[in-house]
Amino acid sequence: MEDFNLYRVEVNGQRFVVYEGNAPQRRDGSIVIPWTEEWPTYLEVSGPCTSSSNCEAKSFAAEITRP
Repeated sequence: MEDFNLYRVEVNGQRFVVYEGNAPQRRDGSIVIPWTEEWPTYLEVSGPCTSSSNCEAKSFAAEITRP
């Protein structure tokens, strides 16, 4: 098992980076989502976010984590 997986994704012309693992970077502009109690414990989505009300990364994170 790797320590983490990193995916580069393009959706509707917008580019995102999705990290799955146990140690997210928690950088500005990233969305960190607690995921499971076992590996991976976090998903982190980074991408375009022009403002708190217009954040494509937040919308994409909500879309990929929807049950």
